[in-house]
Amino acid sequence: MDLENNLYNIQNYYIIDEEKFDYIINNINYNYLLILFTMTCICSLISSINKSNNDYLLIQNAEPVKAEIINKV
Repeated sequence: MDLENNLYNIQNYYIIDEEKFDYIINNINYNYLLILFTMTCICSLISSINKSNNDYLLIQNAEPVKAEIINKV
């Protein structure tokens, strides 16, 4: 009985036109984009801070490796 009264009570509903509805939906989409951008920036900063600077080693006088193709397997 209480649910039935709440469904038919006009004070619980808002009537908006299509332009206002589109405006609200677009703002929600922009917020999703902003959240995605912010998370990407934060993750990039965290990963660049934690990266060590000695990942690569320069090999002096390196000779290329010779290879040959084997057709019979």
